[in-house]
Amino acid sequence: MTTRIHYETVLAAVEAFAAQALRLQVLDPSERNYGGFRCPEHWVCEPLAAANTLASLAVLYMTPDSQYYRNCELVNRLHLAMRFLTHSQRADGTIDGYTRGEIHATPTVAEAAHALFRAYRWLAREEQHQALLHAIETFLRKGVEAIKNKPVFTSHDCWVAAAALVEFDKQFGDSVASGRAESYLQEGINMNSEGVYDDRSPIYSMQSNAMLSSLAEKLNRPALLEYVRRSLNFLLYTLHPSGEIATEFSDYKGTENGLPTGYSVWKNMSIIDHNGYYATAADLTLSTYLCRIDNGLIRPNLNNPNRNFKGEGVSRFFMTADIGDLLSIESERNNDWITRIPLPRRYERKYTQSNIARIQRDQTGLTIIGDKPILFSLRNGGVIIDGFRIKYIYHGFRDYSPAGLATDGRRYLTQNQVIQYVYKPTSTRREVIPLNLRIFTQIEPTSDGLELRITTEGEARIPLQLEFGLRKEGSLYIGEMEHDLAQTDVIFLDKEPARIVHGTNEIEINGGLTAHKIYSSDDNWTMNHETARLLITPITPYEGVIRITCR
Repeated sequence: MTTRIHYETVLAAVEAFAAQALRLQVLDPSERNYGGFRCPEHWVCEPLAAANTLASLAVLYMTPDSQYYRNCELVNRLHLAMRFLTHSQRADGTIDGYTRGEIHATPTVAEAAHALFRAYRWLAREEQHQALLHAIETFLRKGVEAIKNKPVFTSHDCWVAAAALVEFDKQFGDSVASGRAESYLQEGINMNSEGVYDDRSPIYSMQSNAMLSSLAEKLNRPALLEYVRRSLNFLLYTLHPSGEIATEFSDYKGTENGLPTGYSVWKNMSIIDHNGYYATAADLTLSTYLCRIDNGLIRPNLNNPNRNFKGEGVSRFFMTADIGDLLSIESERNNDWITRIPLPRRYERKYTQSNIARIQRDQTGLTIIGDKPILFSLRNGGVIIDGFRIKYIYHGFRDYSPAGLATDGRRYLTQNQVIQYVYKPTSTRREVIPLNLRIFTQIEPTSDGLELRITTEGEARIPLQLEFGLRKEGSLYIGEMEHDLAQTDVIFLDKEPARIVHGTNEIEINGGLTAHKIYSSDDNWTMNHETARLLITPITPYEGVIRITCR
């Protein structure tokens, strides 16, 4: 693949987004959100989305190959967008994130600052944009005061803030800003030796990687790139052949959507390290993103691709607004000369500190998690089990959430024990009820799937709910019955095997048992917010083997 091929494809995608954004911009001067971009899904004008959109449009305006190059109408729209941002900024320098309920949000203004730095850098190439540059600088100065003086809590937000502060110092001269960034660096980087950040989130890991890469470059601290490399070397083994990324182990399930991110990081690190794996991962990340652009807006890589995103506070417009960053990268970075190396497609990786195992056998991929309610996920080409979990009814519904992932040869072992229930019927009454149930699981990967053994000890007559969350694509066959998964919600599996078929791919599940039909109404438990639920429902004591075969 050549940079020129990437460049032209990215340019077309950014121009398609621009057409949508200009259509969504509020042009009525009497409107409170005059100059903002009204999200067609949420009907709000988000300041962060406006900052990202402004930056994307600014890159187009300054790109000679673009149909928007030096377009007079576009520069007027940029002024309107900046007007909206100025009016949206609070007196303390922060902005709000309406759909996430973030008011006076310091991390949000830090994210917006990065977009505006990019817009400033591109627009400063010509002298006639001084009024717009002054408005951007004024916003940034006010925003940086908030970033310097207000607390930021999560690790990834700290790196967003630190990188914004250093960028501001380099651009406008503010040693106090860099000093505040240093304080974040002195607190350390929360990553284990396996390359997993403390939030375990692929999306936020890539955000941290991008910010640490920026800090390494601007502070001349190449040692920071060691953290980025360690993270990328882990994330390489979370990429599915389809381009989706494994996220079942994330602490931010509601934020993940399966789309890979971090194209700039993969590309930049491929250049720094002359790394063919990183270059291939960059290509896969970009192609996966671009193939989901539909009429200028990204569409989810989950379920029916025409559905909107289901995560908290996200929409197709919000998710696409920073697409101009791709064009900026293509214009400024060239990894054409890096020899691509195919990503590993046959491996078994155990991450003992992180309680994660990733096993790939060509088109079949298995993710095992030892400290989450989701015990594993399985993919065989287009047939996808987004998750498997165990629930049980013992003084209310309870999740099986193991404390760790152990190994015995090729077997992966987990267990969970419940010993008491604290009952508080009133503020003054408290009763401790002893409980007695242990559940053991054993997952043994095989050449064509896996064998799952589940055993219980302790209390008898406890209803169990063994649940497969099936991606709603393809068909489910049980005996003579065919079920269209797109139209299926709950199915009980008894003696007959279940076959999930999508295209030429198939997964068969043997070992069903229906001893009861009690199940929880909680169906929002996988990264994919809409799954068909295939249930096996034994009663304790239980010792069963479920055989899963991929074809």
